[in-house]
Amino acid sequence: MKKTVTALCVLLLVVSQAVAQNTAPANNGAQAEIEFDEMSYDFGTVKEESNSVTHEFFFTNTGKADLILSSVRASCGCTTPKWDREPVKPGERGSILVRYSTSGRPGAFTKTITVKSNAPAEKRLTIKGTVTPKGQKIESAYPVVKGSIRVKNENINFGDVNNTETVTVKYPVANATNKEQTVTFVNLPSYISVAPKRLTANEWTNLDVTFDGAKAKDWGAKRTDISFVTTENKTPQMLHTTANIKEKFTKEDEANAPIIVVTEKMDAGDVAVNGTKKFVLTISNRGQRPLYLRKISSGSDDLVVKTPTKGIAPGKSLAVKVKINAKGQATNAKVSRVLSVINNDPVHPVKNVKVEYRVN
Repeated sequence: MKKTVTALCVLLLVVSQAVAQNTAPANNGAQAEIEFDEMSYDFGTVKEESNSVTHEFFFTNTGKADLILSSVRASCGCTTPKWDREPVKPGERGSILVRYSTSGRPGAFTKTITVKSNAPAEKRLTIKGTVTPKGQKIESAYPVVKGSIRVKNENINFGDVNNTETVTVKYPVANATNKEQTVTFVNLPSYISVAPKRLTANEWTNLDVTFDGAKAKDWGAKRTDISFVTTENKTPQMLHTTANIKEKFTKEDEANAPIIVVTEKMDAGDVAVNGTKKFVLTISNRGQRPLYLRKISSGSDDLVVKTPTKGIAPGKSLAVKVKINAKGQATNAKVSRVLSVINNDPVHPVKNVKVEYRVN
């Protein structure tokens, strides 16, 4: 009796598996694929009073299985996506409508929309543009005229830049004419790059300006003037850039690091009118690795110093010669300057020395 029941159970199991195989949809490894016509869209310049702008991203299911979008999420609440909820069959098309709210959001914007589906990889869409403030005219928003272009000011500040990295800032510009203008920078140094930018009539936008810390091959404050021309005005228009180049330290650098020791104040005494005087600045290393002086500078012409290229061994000192040039200084003047000693001590990468002298 038990053998009969067992045989019957086995028979039922085989039959159920056969039925399941015959009724299950055949997949054969087929999967959905999503391919967008475009991955980003630039609205250009739009007005705040328009309240919102929209763009529709179209896609195609290039796979062999139905495509289902499981999640479409924007990077912030100001961006609202709407998408097809029904499965998109192979070869058919769908779309995602993206709305950006401009109200109360003047200035440049860049937003992302992450698309997840049953396709192998998620997709990331991007929208960007510049919202002009409500009621504001181009002349008041961009008061400085630079040929055919108007800018907010003439200065581009990159802030701190590591010596192994790049920093990109957005510089606001506006086309002050009723014609299309292309902004092209000329004779740029190797460490600054700006791609040519085409501006439609009366467009407000941003230029992406990049500073390369490795190519600069310098330390501390670095000021560079750069120039551009436009379609209608070939006279170079100058802008001023500033960057503070800092050394990037690794954990290995911080372990057993050098330790710089230098006086914080130096009284150089009297210097003759229009005369010169030399003094010695002693720099010591109390750490466990060689100390390297990257740059010694004062930002003033009356202190002249040559940065030593030789490292300072642990427990050793180095005498650095500094020359004072009092040319053009008034008699009985009391002068105070700051020497910045940029070095590879991770704790004190910049040591400032106050130098005082009197002109007699």
